[in-house]
Amino acid sequence: INLPVNVTYRYWHSVSVWNVTPTTNWIIEFGGGTSYRDTAVIELRYTSDNDWSTSVIPLDQYQDQLRRRILSDWESLGTEKQLQIVQDHLQLQREIEFYEEQLQREIKEKEQIQQDREKEQQQLLQEKATLSQQLDDATTLLEQAENDKSTLELEYNEKLNAKVAEILEEKTQVEEKKQIITG
Repeated sequence: INLPVNVTYRYWHSVSVWNVTPTTNWIIEFGGGTSYRDTAVIELRYTSDNDWSTSVIPLDQYQDQLRRRILSDWESLGTEKQLQIVQDHLQLQREIEFYEEQLQREIKEKEQIQQDREKEQQQLLQEKATLSQQLDDATTLLEQAENDKSTLELEYNEKLNAKVAEILEEKTQVEEKKQIITG
């Protein structure tokens, strides 16, 4: 690349490179240990014959040059390219909208699934509580029946023992009478 002397004869300087357009780059140099202490803006432009052209842009003109280069490159893209860029942008917008809608549908579906799961979980907890209460009630009834059975058996045994004692008493009296009579 054919660079001017105020660029190549600088030492200990700062350099920045800026892409102005797809075919234009600017090299901005300032400072350095040389007599060229002014800031240099060098334009590197890719030409249609696959080569680079260089030019120095004075500092007081770089904003105008920047505006001109951007407009020039935009115009050189041509109407078809501009139209293609707009169409591509619109296509990307449609795709973004499509995927955003799809994402929203999936989010709603997942939220519905989560709500259904929570509802089922709540129903299962209620059924578990109902079954647990029914089991407790059945256990209480069984214990009550066993207690009632024990009470009835105890009362029956007491009556039976009383009856046996009464019969034994009568038997003893009969035997005593029999002994008196046979006696």
